[in-house]
Amino acid sequence: MDCCNVNGLNEVFNKSRAAKESSKYLKNGLDRRATMVVGCLSDQGVSGSSILEIGCGVGSVHMELLKQGAASAIGVEVSQSYVEAATSLSRTLGFQDATQYHLGNFVDLEEDMPSADMVILDRVICCYPDMEGLVTASTRHSQRLYVLTYPRWTWWMRVGAWAFNFGLTAMRREFRFFLHHPKDIGATIEAAQFSLVHSAKHGPWEIAAYRRHQA
Repeated sequence: MDCCNVNGLNEVFNKSRAAKESSKYLKNGLDRRATMVVGCLSDQGVSGSSILEIGCGVGSVHMELLKQGAASAIGVEVSQSYVEAATSLSRTLGFQDATQYHLGNFVDLEEDMPSADMVILDRVICCYPDMEGLVTASTRHSQRLYVLTYPRWTWWMRVGAWAFNFGLTAMRREFRFFLHHPKDIGATIEAAQFSLVHSAKHGPWEIAAYRRHQA
């Protein structure tokens, strides 16, 4: 897949959207879901940790963790606009020396990516068709914690996803929204030697944190 055209993401997550998200974060901070993601990581210990955030958006989640004492953060994005916005935001907040950003599909970039104490995928696998491939690749890079959010498996989410994708097809848009079953997600993560340590729900989202088994 073209690194800038994975599932049509570069078109959806464009310059206008990136600018709005950056402005909203600077004005209001994190929304409730993202606050819960940061909270569950904070509960597991953040100080001095390295972070790898896949599908990092404008970088607000890992920047909050840097504020709490994390040592460094690497963001990976398929959207050029989001990479530019995250880079600008890190400078605005004084984190330019603690952050790095990479443009591309993480599965393609995996061999060149370092491991980190914490790996984060916030609202990412619902935008990616190959859940198992992405989760398997990303868990290999987590030394301690693996945190992700994904759509809840409810009847109304399944109906909503079908209607949303039907509309995208009618408009001849490339982007699709994917519902992967939580049991399949959990089984893939646990097969990589992780155990669930935190689970929560917020609206349509499931938030899950896993810890790597000790050797």
